[in-house]
Amino acid sequence: MSVSARHSPTLRNKLNPEKDRPFGVSTAVHWRGCWLLGLRGNELWRGLWSLPGGRVEDGETPSRSAARELQEETGLIVEPQVLSPFMDLDLGEGRTLGVHLWEARADELLEPEPSSDCLGISWLTLDALLAMPESAKTPRLNEVMRAAAHHLTTHL
Repeated sequence: MSVSARHSPTLRNKLNPEKDRPFGVSTAVHWRGCWLLGLRGNELWRGLWSLPGGRVEDGETPSRSAARELQEETGLIVEPQVLSPFMDLDLGEGRTLGVHLWEARADELLEPEPSSDCLGISWLTLDALLAMPESAKTPRLNEVMRAAAHHLTTHL
């Protein structure tokens, strides 16, 4: 199943007009009813559950950056065109996080492996994620995951 490239205007915030790309990207990977989360290994938010992602490097498109970060953190290789940007999250201070969505086919075999940037990886249902204490997750993760789940049900 491929992901629609349509955007939901109710989920998108306006990008800072001074910038032509987001500060960072994350990818919400959905497979067989679960979401892929990584336990952050880097200093910022170390030990908290989050989506795979990171900074957009100079010369990268957001989709290319999201695919690179997904591969670096989990070993999963995807083509940027299968990633559907669906949400720009305002981080404050003029920084924006572009969130992408990838709905993997159920018949695909996905075996992510955590990298040095990631202390662990887990597939969680949305209910299990939402039940986790806020102190165990990166800020606004619940908001992003609810939006990703809504996007899946309304745009695919």
